[in-house]
Amino acid sequence: GVNSIPSHLCVAYDFILSIQNNSLECKKAWDYLPQFLPQSSIESKAFFIKITVDFFALNDRSFFSYGASVVLTTIHNHFEDSFAALTYMNIFSHYFKNNIFGNKYLKSGKRFALTISGALRGKNWLDRINKIVANFGFEADVFFFTWDREYDWIGLGGSPHWAHRMFSNIPNFFNYCPEEIHTWSGLCENFPNIFQILTQQRFKRLNINKIKLIDNLVAFSVENEEEFCNKFGLDGSTNLQKMWYGKYRLLQMLEEYEVKHNFKYDFILNVRPDGILEKFCDFSHFEKMLPMDLSVSLGGEGVNDCCVAGKANVMKFFLSIWQLALDNKHIDMFASAPHRMGTHYMPHYLFMLEGIRIVKPFLNLDIIKAFDPKEFVLPNFEKALEKDCEITPLKGDKLKKSLEFFDYFQGLFGEKEERFFTGAVERVSSHLSYKLGLAMIRNSKSFWGYMKLPYILMSIKIAHQEEQKNMQEKIKYGYKAQILALELYDDYEEALKIKEFLSYKLGEALIKAHKNMWRGGLLKFWLIDSKRIVREFKKKV
Repeated sequence: GVNSIPSHLCVAYDFILSIQNNSLECKKAWDYLPQFLPQSSIESKAFFIKITVDFFALNDRSFFSYGASVVLTTIHNHFEDSFAALTYMNIFSHYFKNNIFGNKYLKSGKRFALTISGALRGKNWLDRINKIVANFGFEADVFFFTWDREYDWIGLGGSPHWAHRMFSNIPNFFNYCPEEIHTWSGLCENFPNIFQILTQQRFKRLNINKIKLIDNLVAFSVENEEEFCNKFGLDGSTNLQKMWYGKYRLLQMLEEYEVKHNFKYDFILNVRPDGILEKFCDFSHFEKMLPMDLSVSLGGEGVNDCCVAGKANVMKFFLSIWQLALDNKHIDMFASAPHRMGTHYMPHYLFMLEGIRIVKPFLNLDIIKAFDPKEFVLPNFEKALEKDCEITPLKGDKLKKSLEFFDYFQGLFGEKEERFFTGAVERVSSHLSYKLGLAMIRNSKSFWGYMKLPYILMSIKIAHQEEQKNMQEKIKYGYKAQILALELYDDYEEALKIKEFLSYKLGEALIKAHKNMWRGGLLKFWLIDSKRIVREFKKKV
């Protein structure tokens, strides 16, 4: 009979009916839940917690208070490893917090660090950086890292859709640019030699004294890119490693400055130097952030890491991704670090791993709006265009429109390079023969150098193989590896001389010996061939 039904089940039944009728009130829920929730099965506990939290989140958020503490204690005591339980704990805590504190939040200090790192692109990079400092608005100490280069030509961007990526802010650009060459693959297929020239960056050495003109600058570092690449066995073809390393150097400088001056920053903003900073916030936006919140935009490929802001501790985690990758190679995406490192997806995965919450950004760095062709020197591609006109599959009107576009394209830029494109020396210097030979010479000057040489040569070979893999990855995304003929480069004769260097000859012979290693090729190289090559080189000199 009715009297045989346990009282807690009767209460639970009435509770469910009240929810179905949309008549359940807070006080009744507070009274009922302690009567049946502790005695319910684990499945029933989960069910009642879910429907209760969902119901009051929609209907009456005043429910979330100590009157409903039985919900919190049940989750805590019975669902320790449940992700769903953690989700409902967070929902409950969120509304509980709002009921207690409303719009109030803990006051914070106002020490800001503005960290800027990246390549210096275009003539007006200094003005652009100082505008970033000014637009930020808050009083901030500036930390800066870059390489010892100023780029007067930046290639065709980091996206296969080069026209949209770089020139979407130029009025009428797409009225001139034929669809056949909008992308890397299209430009490469139809004008392969022009493609090779325009995708190579051009630079001059940086005048470090200009760095000191950055407003509010408290610390900076300028490093040699070639030395960095040699240290880690990189070929410099991708900017990802340089980007993450630059952020890590900012962190090191910042923490050294904190120790030296005996204080801690409250907030950190990290940006690239080549954009226009847009601010949609006041100080309260920073002050309201939780300790694990980051202000950063999120897209289909992950986070847009060109503008990231948050409280100091979580920002220090973001800036340390370079070192985290080197220290955590047991994680798949770091297994080949630093030779292969991700961009947008990698920090996003890390944020999820560490429970970092991405909040709607209240700062933005607009790279496209900042791009002004008048700041750059367009490489001379006349020889390449002549050669491409002989081999392009485009005919008739399509070819005519492409040629008209190249005339228009040249007029967009402030300067046109008078000399022809250089790059042959860089190409030959990246050959495995040259790298191996250079390592042999450098390490032959000491006993310890000799002892480490086999490991060094092996690491160079592995790094070279990783670079080849990276090229294959590029090919997958539309980059066709058609190599510009060396004789088209202005430094062709200089490149030929490198092939006669002792380093190149030694490396070339070592590769040949390795192919015949089972016939004694390596032994013969170290005992006979290497000494013969050195003797012959000295005679020529």
